[in-house]
Amino acid sequence: MNVLDTDTFSLLFADHPRVTEQYRRTTEAVVTTIITRIEILDGRFASIIKAEDGERLLTSQNRLFQSESNLATFVILILDARAAEEFDRLRQNKRVSPTSAVWTVLELFLA
Repeated sequence: MNVLDTDTFSLLFADHPRVTEQYRRTTEAVVTTIITRIEILDGRFASIIKAEDGERLLTSQNRLFQSESNLATFVILILDARAAEEFDRLRQNKRVSPTSAVWTVLELFLA
């Protein structure tokens, strides 16, 4: 299984030649994570909220819809109860941020 992170996901839909070619050649399942979904949509929501004029507002809205469509073409790996327990264990260490804990949990459960 190939898991696309946010940068690779974005490059794929920006038609980056190397990423697109690698995607076409893969014979394994290609998926992404709930974190990538959050990061992609969060960026699109922020663009709408920060739009400087009507044209940018509409462009941002269209990009949001396109991103939602792109995300819908992939299986999104989600966290389960076992992952939540590990997240709680990691968060007992106050130096571990929620984001770091989520990424660690994803890495552990995707290995």
